[in-house]
Amino acid sequence: VLPAWHSHKAILWDNLAQVLVAAGKGEAAKEAFRRSYLITRVSAGEGTPPTELALALYKHPPTSTAELALSYASVKEQLASMERFGLQGLAFLANNTPDH
Repeated sequence: VLPAWHSHKAILWDNLAQVLVAAGKGEAAKEAFRRSYLITRVSAGEGTPPTELALALYKHPPTSTAELALSYASVKEQLASMERFGLQGLAFLANNTPDH
C-alpha cells in the first residue's frame, strides 16, 4: 500500500487525466490534473521541475490528443534537460522523493 502522498499516485492521476482528455471529458481531465499536481507538490516539493510541469498541465490542460502529445513532448524535453545537468531524469526524481 502506498502512502497518502506518493509520486506513483500522481502518475496514476496524470494517466487518468490523459484518458479523460482522449475521451473528450475536459472538466474531469482538469480535475485529474489538479489531483496529480497536488500530490506532486507534496511528494516532489514546491517549485521542483515535476511540480512545475504538473501545475502547467493543471492550469492549461490539453483539450485534444494532439495537444496532449505536444504537452508530453515538452515533458520529455524537460527530462532531457535535467539529464544534461547531471540529474538522471526519472531516476533522480524517484530517488529524491520524500516518503510521506
